[in-house]
Amino acid sequence: MQEEKKKHFLSLSGRNILSVSGISDLLGFDENGVVFDLGDSTLTVTGSDLCVTKLSLDTGEAAVKGTVDAIVYTDGKMKKTLLSRIFK
Repeated sequence: MQEEKKKHFLSLSGRNILSVSGISDLLGFDENGVVFDLGDSTLTVTGSDLCVTKLSLDTGEAAVKGTVDAIVYTDGKMKKTLLSRIFK
C-alpha cells in the first residue's frame, strides 16, 4: 500500500510573492534560497532578495517575498550537503 502524501498548496504571484501551506518546518534560508520540509519531501525556493515574511509552523503556512527563480521538490529528506551548497 502506498503511503498517503501530506497535502500542501503553493501560490506564486508575479514571481515576487510566494505563499506556501502544508509545511512541517523551515530548514534554512538566506537571501538566495529558502528550504521547507513538507514531511515526505523538501521544497527549495531559489532566487534573489528572498525574505520570509510570514512563518507559522502551528498552521503550516509561510510567505516569501523577493524574486523567485526556481521552485524544486526533492523526495525524502534533504541531504545536508545540498543544504550546505545553497547556504554558503
